[in-house]
Amino acid sequence: MKKSTIRITVITLICLAIIAILAIANNRFQAANNTGTISLQTSGVQEVINLNTLTTAEISVTLPNSDSYMSEGTLLSELLSQYGINQCDSVTITASDNFSADVTGDEIFGGDTVYLLVEDGHACSWVSTDADRKRNVTDITTITVK
Repeated sequence: MKKSTIRITVITLICLAIIAILAIANNRFQAANNTGTISLQTSGVQEVINLNTLTTAEISVTLPNSDSYMSEGTLLSELLSQYGINQCDSVTITASDNFSADVTGDEIFGGDTVYLLVEDGHACSWVSTDADRKRNVTDITTITVK
């Protein structure tokens, strides 16, 4: 009985090690795949946006605790306009971990409130009117226009 218990334990540990190695490899592959680009989807058309070619400016980001810092970015409305989108009902912004947030077209095109910030080949959204930051999406992979 001892030998069979040891075998089961060893096999279980080997399986757990393999699962852990595959999970790490998958995360590294996804991170490498997503760095530097995001997908813009609208009306069945998909565009790949290279973050390194975006025209950005310095933006002062203010956090809910009143702290602020400078970041590089652009208004989401300006980015969409570059692709011929000057109005929409809403936009869904999705992260690499599948977290997503919806922003209305009025928020995007009605004022300087929705930003796309770019840092180290990754993009995140910042909705300046959200005190709770629930719609700030980090490591954006997809912007879907509706």
